[in-house]
Amino acid sequence: MPSADALNEYPRLPPAALPTTAAQTQVVSSLIGGGGGSASPDQLEEEDEFEQEPQDDQGDSVRRRRQQRREGFHKAYVYDPPPISSASEPNLSSKRNAAAKKKRKILANIFATRYDCVRESLENAGFSCTTSEDQTGCFIVWSDLAVPNERILELKAYQRINHFPGMAEICRKDLLAKNMSRMHSKLPAEYDFTPKTWIMPQDSTRFIYQTKDYIRKGRKKGPKTYIAKPSNGAMGNGIWLFKNPDKAPLDDNYIIQEYLDKPMLIDGFKFDMRVYVLVLSCDPLKVFLYRDGLVRLSTKQYVQPSEHNMDQLFMHLTNYSVNKFNEDFDKTEDEFRGSKRSFEFLLAWLDENGYDSKAVWNSISDIVVKTLLLAEPHIIQQYRMCRPGTSPLADSSCFEVLGFDIFLDRNGKPWLLEINRAPSFGTNERIDQNVKAPLLEQTFKLLRIRPSDKKKSLALQKTESQNRLFRNYRRGMPYGPDKNRALNYRRREQLKIQLEALRKESSRQDYEAKNCGNFKRVFPSDDRALHERYTEILSAAFECVLSGRASNLQREVIKQLKNPQKEEDIIDMIEQFETDGSVEMTAGQPKPLSSMPSSSPRRSRKESQSSDDSYDDVASQRSRGQSSSKSGSSPLRQSSQRKRLSTQSSERPSLFSRSSNRSVSSFKNDPTRGIPVARRKREPDDMLQLCDHLSELNIKFPGKSDEEAGELINSILDNWRYHKPRVASYWLVKLDSAKRQKVIDIVKNNVRSVIQKIYENQDIDTLRVTKFLNKVLARMVWSHGQGLWACLNHSSGTAPPPWETVFKTGGETLSSAEYACCRIAVELCKDCLLVVYQFANQTRGEAAAQAGASGGS
Repeated sequence: MPSADALNEYPRLPPAALPTTAAQTQVVSSLIGGGGGSASPDQLEEEDEFEQEPQDDQGDSVRRRRQQRREGFHKAYVYDPPPISSASEPNLSSKRNAAAKKKRKILANIFATRYDCVRESLENAGFSCTTSEDQTGCFIVWSDLAVPNERILELKAYQRINHFPGMAEICRKDLLAKNMSRMHSKLPAEYDFTPKTWIMPQDSTRFIYQTKDYIRKGRKKGPKTYIAKPSNGAMGNGIWLFKNPDKAPLDDNYIIQEYLDKPMLIDGFKFDMRVYVLVLSCDPLKVFLYRDGLVRLSTKQYVQPSEHNMDQLFMHLTNYSVNKFNEDFDKTEDEFRGSKRSFEFLLAWLDENGYDSKAVWNSISDIVVKTLLLAEPHIIQQYRMCRPGTSPLADSSCFEVLGFDIFLDRNGKPWLLEINRAPSFGTNERIDQNVKAPLLEQTFKLLRIRPSDKKKSLALQKTESQNRLFRNYRRGMPYGPDKNRALNYRRREQLKIQLEALRKESSRQDYEAKNCGNFKRVFPSDDRALHERYTEILSAAFECVLSGRASNLQREVIKQLKNPQKEEDIIDMIEQFETDGSVEMTAGQPKPLSSMPSSSPRRSRKESQSSDDSYDDVASQRSRGQSSSKSGSSPLRQSSQRKRLSTQSSERPSLFSRSSNRSVSSFKNDPTRGIPVARRKREPDDMLQLCDHLSELNIKFPGKSDEEAGELINSILDNWRYHKPRVASYWLVKLDSAKRQKVIDIVKNNVRSVIQKIYENQDIDTLRVTKFLNKVLARMVWSHGQGLWACLNHSSGTAPPPWETVFKTGGETLSSAEYACCRIAVELCKDCLLVVYQFANQTRGEAAAQAGASGGS
């Protein structure tokens, strides 16, 4: 039994923690003595000593009471610290690790898929899946069905989606037949791997004529067998066979093909192959062929088609969605037996039966590449329209896993039946899991998505927007020596971008080669002769499919394939620019942005003296309230056609010449009014250079050259009476406030980039010119877009432009250069609206044309 001294050695609570109230004292006393009185520690010790030798008959009860008193005293007066858990520290670290892991989570959105295999493969590849409709923050967006182009347009730079725009050109049966027919007429020896096809109803007359001509000639083989398929059907729905041409669906949206009635048979059953193909990117085109797949057998032994068995779809169709309803469907876990088998079985079976399996596989690979080369002109054109201004250093925003259905005839020749852009990833059988799960996991691995992609894309978001719509297509380069320096400087910066893009592409190729798994890259081909052949086919596809509508795009793609740039050549060219003195770098020259048009190097004040008269002329015109444009010209043309202004001296060009077609109105509060020109304050060099840089900004139409974009905007201005109500409806009605703000932000972000380029060591938000520009650009979206619309319809004359009203109420006074910067920003907003309007019309027109083609067929 511990003594009082031993008890006193326990650590005690501070006095504030001891019981002080009468109620607490009563509780403690009852625990110690069992009575109603109180007892001090000394009294307790005396009682303990008195009861050290209890009587035998009372020993148990006395010991029990003594133990209770001791426990009560210990609870009331002695503080036992809680035991320190040895696992507490690991728990803290595990929580930190879990939080860090959660922070590094790579999200994948699977809201639009119903396949568990997709979710499991994503999780095995290190992704965290979410089923929310909100795609914000997701790195991968997976959809079982094709997505509209608007969804691809809204993707962030770090996001990927599993569909390409324009892939319907080979995945719809009617469009595939139309494109194959075009290429067959141009390259008959290359495109001979599809059955003869008629598209209804437009080919109904040709079908009737050709079938009756075949019957009239009395072929000994008897009438042919035809198969009818819905143009946009899937899973074997709506398919039937017929021999009599009178039974053809001439007025419906069907395709009719000659039935391939001499198939290769396995154990007496007809079969086809589901070949999986990964299109990793379209710009440039990268195609990977998966070495494994499914062999799908029919469930009834094949007999030559006749009037008695043409309705037996279990015999003539190999679709799993059809044959799974047959009671004879053999569902087994053995990949070498049953109604579904593996490629390993098929290749071994081909070798055993005298076929060259390697030649068959090479032919299938050739069919895959040729088909995608046929679709490449459509895909890359629509992709660039959906992702305008994409940086050459950016990864592809789209990828797609396609399912090619390949048929083998008795001679071992492969035929292309159709292409599925949404192949099934259901895993009803073991063979499905063994084939599809590794396929998806290796696909996600090849995408090379990293947690840092989002951070990098957000950091480069402002600079990437510079590649979007701005190019120099109506203002020329500076004149004289400044022009050569600007051209050389710009070329040098372009070479640096190309070098960085080339190195990044080389890194991508090394990664893909090491992590391709069961994939094999079939395009671009490593075989040089085969690569040259495919390049010629792609060139023919551009000419045949687009009919020369994208000549610039064709030259760019073909040039990159025929003469790929080498890193050594680009480095030599950069070194030549740096050593031969063609680029004059000065200490005060601002660092150029990667994608904005560069201006001539910074000039000293002495060099710019000769140009100040041009600014004085502008100010004098403002003071007199005169207009520099002709009174009879169109007001909209005056505001949008910004041409390179003539020079006032041989040293440097002026910003605005006296013959400029821009209207210059007067300020009500202009303090320079009436002051002679010679006494006007000279503009700072930075402001002069800013005006020059802003004057080089122009809007670029996605997918078109600079000249074509200029002509397109001019055509809108020439037919303004026709376009005016449509532009008004688009800007004021169709676009909501968020989308109108996006249009203005395109101009705002690029203008800010130019300001930052000039004032690289200053906070641009504190500059006068930045504050003025922000006011003007905010005015553009005033009153639901009425601010920009009023500027667009302003007629040049003595009345000031509508945007000047933002300075009248505040009483600010602008210098000539500040006024010029604001006016250029307004002109850019006008051109940006016209470009976006025409881009929307073109996208809507192409969608309507495709819908009309499908509806007409």
